[in-house]
Amino acid sequence: MRVRIEAGRQQRFLDQVMQAMGWSSIELAAHCEVAHRTAKDWLAEDYNAPYRAFQALSEISGVPMPPFEEIMSEEEWRSRRSQAGYRSRAAAGKGLGSAEGRSRGGSVSQKRRREQPELYADFDPYHKRITRAPKSPQLAEFIGIMLGDGGIAEYQATITSNLHEEEEYAQFIAQQALELFGIGSTLQKRPDHGACSVVLSSRELVLYFQELGLVQGNKVEQQCAIPEWIFEDIELMRGCVRGLMDTDGCVYHHGYAVNGKRYNYVKMTFASRSWPLMEGVRRIWRELGLTPGSVASAAISRCPATRRCGGTTRNWSAPTTRTTGGAIARRSRRQRSRLKRNIARI
Repeated sequence: MRVRIEAGRQQRFLDQVMQAMGWSSIELAAHCEVAHRTAKDWLAEDYNAPYRAFQALSEISGVPMPPFEEIMSEEEWRSRRSQAGYRSRAAAGKGLGSAEGRSRGGSVSQKRRREQPELYADFDPYHKRITRAPKSPQLAEFIGIMLGDGGIAEYQATITSNLHEEEEYAQFIAQQALELFGIGSTLQKRPDHGACSVVLSSRELVLYFQELGLVQGNKVEQQCAIPEWIFEDIELMRGCVRGLMDTDGCVYHHGYAVNGKRYNYVKMTFASRSWPLMEGVRRIWRELGLTPGSVASAAISRCPATRRCGGTTRNWSAPTTRTTGGAIARRSRRQRSRLKRNIARI
C-alpha cells in the first residue's frame, strides 16, 4: 500500500522516529530492510514511504503515524505516477519520446530496480502468471498429451501434431491450455515438415509441469513415466490414457484365419520407446478392464503410432469396442474416423 501525505509530515515523522530510537539514517534503512539511498529519499521526501513502513516504525518507536491524505494500492500508485508523467510532457508540448529516449528510460528503470528492489517487490514483468490447475481428469488428459507429443524446454512447452490431419486437434490443445493454465499459445505451422505446433511460452508453466512429474528435455533418454498422482483415481487414469492414445496411440484392424475360420478384431495399440511409460499404460488399461499384450512392430507396421516412434519400439495392444475406444480416444478426429472405419469392417 502507498500513501499520499502533506508535504513536510513524512520528514518530521522520520526525524521523530530516529530521535526516539537513537538511529542514524543507515540504521533506519536497515530496520526497514531498504537501501540507504531509499531511506535518504524518504527523508528528503523525494518518494513517499509505503504504508507498511509507517506502520512498522510507529509500532517500534511509539511515534504516532501522521495523518494521510490518501492510502492506495501499489498498482494505483504506479498508474497515477505514469499519468502524471504523461500529462507533464504533454503540457510542455513534448511527445512520448524517441527511440533513444525510450532506450534511456529503460536503462534508468533497470538501474532503479537494482538500487531499490523493495519498490518493485510485487511487480514481476518477466514471468507470465499462470493458473495452477487442480488435479482433474482434464489436467490428467493434458499430461497425457504432453507425455505423447509434448516437449519441454527451459522457457517453453510445445505440442506437435500432424498439420494435414490434426490441425483441429491442435486448436483443441490450445483451448485446453487456456482453460487449465490461463495463458494463450502460439500455433506454428511448418508445411515443409507437415507439422503444426502449439507453443506455450511460460517459465512458470515449465516449472509447474516439472512439479506435476513431467521431465524437461529428451523424454526417451530420461525414460519418462506417468506421474504417480495419476494412479490415485480411475478418472485421472482414464483422462491421462486418453491424451496418450490421441498422441501416440492407434486403432487398427486385426484379422486372421484359424482352421479355415476368419477372426476379425478392432484393437488399440500404444507405442513408445520409454519402457516406464509403456508399463504405466499397461497398468491403466488393466484398471480399465482391458487385457493388454505385447505385439511385434511388424504385426502392425501400418499403424502410424508405430511408424512415428521408430527405433526399438515397444507396443501394447488390446481388443476394443466402439464404447471403450471412443472413451479412450474421443478427441482426435483421426482416431474417431479410424475407429468407425475398422468397426465397420467386422
